[in-house]
Amino acid sequence: MPLSNLKCSGAKLLYRYLSYTHGVLFYAAYFWAGAMITAAVVHLIAVSRRMKNRKHAIRPFLCMLLIPLLTTINKILVAAKLPQASLSSEILIFCMIGVQEFCIRNRLLPHNENYADFFARTELPVSITDKELSPVYRTAIPVTAEPEQRRQAVGSFVYPDPNTRLSGMELQGGYAFFVEDESVLRRLNEELEDANEILSMENELLAHEQCLVITQNGKRRLLSGCAHNGILNILDRYKELFGSEPDCVISGFHMMKRDGAHTAEEKAVIIQTAQELSQMKTVFYSGHCTGIPAFEMMKEIMGEKLIALHSGEAVIS
Repeated sequence: MPLSNLKCSGAKLLYRYLSYTHGVLFYAAYFWAGAMITAAVVHLIAVSRRMKNRKHAIRPFLCMLLIPLLTTINKILVAAKLPQASLSSEILIFCMIGVQEFCIRNRLLPHNENYADFFARTELPVSITDKELSPVYRTAIPVTAEPEQRRQAVGSFVYPDPNTRLSGMELQGGYAFFVEDESVLRRLNEELEDANEILSMENELLAHEQCLVITQNGKRRLLSGCAHNGILNILDRYKELFGSEPDCVISGFHMMKRDGAHTAEEKAVIIQTAQELSQMKTVFYSGHCTGIPAFEMMKEIMGEKLIALHSGEAVIS
């Protein structure tokens, strides 16, 4: 056989062996495309679990519908004895390209292109400037501030308006600025100030809470309301005025709770109060605002020195 024929036959064999439609490259492309699609699917499943908008991560799966669509078209062409539009390996490659392109465009896969567009679509009030504080990149929500305000905000923060906090930091080649909406925080602070003012007014009212001392037949009886100032504080003031302890106290102790459940700290205060009152010679008549749970705890400590007083009853001492 002539040498030229051998060379021709060898070239045909090598072409047939390396052709991706019939040889190793065909199956290599097939496997590569399938592996890439599988990797993209696994990644999308992982992303969809941590994204708030899971539909955004599921959309690339629509590209995989190209596989049955193109396969069906190929079968129709073969049945009609027409040239095929694409081979099965090419179908997989087209689908792989579509899935990955969608992932890249929507920042589901990391890449180093189109940062400006991604930054512009970000719904955060951020801007990046050059060293002269001229904006270079802006997000969908603009940062509104004067150049002097930006300059003051670098490494710190300023308030362009009462509800907006502008902060800045130095970057390589420029600065980054971002704003925070503090309107809710400002409203809560105003509500807190109003509450403090109300409490201050109530404290002033409590400071003027009055008690009545009745002296008769050599005995003194102390009458109070709910003892908002604290029964021990009232008794301390009584001792300052009269130099002794009252013979009888008619007062609530302001220990009742709506749900009837006291915390451990509250129980400790109740017990300590009862222990101090039990050291006095005074007899205490307690009203409804003491509360049954607190009264029972105090009764165990004070014994006969604590008597429950109900509506319609008379105190004779």
